[in-house]
Amino acid sequence: MINQITTNGSIVTAVTMNGFLYVGGSFTNLNGFACSNFAEISLVTGNPTGFFPLFDGPVVSMAVCGSKLVVVGQFSYVDAVSNSAIAIIDQPTRTFSNVLSNLGLTDQTSIFVGPSQKAFPYKAKYHTNSGFCFVGGYFWLSDGTNIRQGVLAFNPTSNTILPFNPLINQQNFNGWDIDQTNNKLFHPLSTGAPWVGAWDLSTITSISISSWSPQCTIQKTPSIFCVNGKVFISDGSGNAGVFASDVSSNVYYGMVAVDAVTGVLDGVNWQMSKNAFLGDIRVNSIVYSGGYYYVGGSWSHVLCDASNPNLNLQQALYSAPRPSLMVRDSSNGYIFKGDNVAFNGPAIIHYIPPSSFYQNEPDIIQSIILDEAHLHLFGSITWVDGQPGNTHYIMNADGTRFQDRFLYLI
Repeated sequence: MINQITTNGSIVTAVTMNGFLYVGGSFTNLNGFACSNFAEISLVTGNPTGFFPLFDGPVVSMAVCGSKLVVVGQFSYVDAVSNSAIAIIDQPTRTFSNVLSNLGLTDQTSIFVGPSQKAFPYKAKYHTNSGFCFVGGYFWLSDGTNIRQGVLAFNPTSNTILPFNPLINQQNFNGWDIDQTNNKLFHPLSTGAPWVGAWDLSTITSISISSWSPQCTIQKTPSIFCVNGKVFISDGSGNAGVFASDVSSNVYYGMVAVDAVTGVLDGVNWQMSKNAFLGDIRVNSIVYSGGYYYVGGSWSHVLCDASNPNLNLQQALYSAPRPSLMVRDSSNGYIFKGDNVAFNGPAIIHYIPPSSFYQNEPDIIQSIILDEAHLHLFGSITWVDGQPGNTHYIMNADGTRFQDRFLYLI
C-alpha cells in the first residue's frame, strides 16, 4: 500500500521495486522527513523507510534493472560523493556506484556546448530481454576514443557499454520508449515525416533501423509511449490545433495510438487541447491495466464528441474540461471513466538545451502508479477541484474520487 505522500516540491518520477516505492524529483522534505530529491517508501507499511540518499540536484527518471535501480537527473553528487548525472543503487545493499566511472566515461558536454554545461539525461529505460539500460538526454560522453551523444546503452550488472553509437539530435531524444514485447525502441526524428523512427533491439549487439512507420501524417516532433502493443504518439511540442491525420484525412488532436507491429492507426481520437492559460499539451505517463488506459500530463480540455474527429479548435476549447488526467475504457469504445477532477499546478521551469533557455510551463501529473485498487498520481499538483493539494493524489482505480482533500505541508 501507499499512504499519502507530501513534499515541499514536486515528484517527477516514481517506480515500484521488490516491495518498495521510489520517488524522485525536486524536494527537501517528504512527510516531515528531511531528504534531498529522492526517497524510499515501504509498500508493506506505506511509510518512508529512512533511506534518503542525498542527491544535490533534481532526479528526473528511474529505471528498475533487476536488483539495481538506475537514477538519472541534474545531480553531481550522491551523499557527497562525486556521481555525475547517472547513478546505480544496488537495492539489496543500498549502496551506490557511479555509472560514468564504472564505464570509463568522462562528461565532455562542457567542451561541446560551453563551460557551464554538464550532462543532462532525461530518461532511463530497461530493456528486459537484453539486460541493457538505455539513457537518453542532452550529453556528450567520451571513452577516450569515441563520443556518445544523446544516447547511452549499458549493462548495469556487468558494466559493459553497448557498441551502439547512433548520431542523433540529442535535443529530441527525450520522448522515446521501448516496446518490450516486440523488441523495438521508438524515438522522435529530428526532421521530416513521419517524425517517428524505430530501432530493432532483437539482436542487441547489432541494433538496426526498423522499417516500421506510422500510417498517419504527424505534424510535429512527438513524445512516445509503448503500452499494450501500441505506440502512443503525443504532440510533444504543444501544438494546439491538428496534430495528425490519417489516410482518410481524419484529423487528430493531442495524441494517436498506432499498432507497434503494423504501424496502423487505431482510429481513436484522444482529442486533447490546451488554452492560453495552461500552456503546452504534455503527456507524461500512460499506464494500461484491467482494460483501462490511464493518461496523465498537462492539458485543459478534451473534445466531447468522440464520434466526430473533425471538430475545430474553437469547439475544443469549450468542450469537457478534464484537466491533466484521462481514464478511458478500451473494452467499451474508449469511453471516459471516472469523475471529472480538475487538477492544477504551478509553472515548472523546464531547461531547454542547448541555449540555456528556461521556459515556464505547467507539468501537473508526471507519473502514475497503480497499487491494488488505487491510482496514485505524482507531480506538481497544487490544486484539485479548487482545493489546496500537493505532489501526490490518490484515486480509485476506476478514476473516481478516493479522497476529497490533501494532507499538505505548511
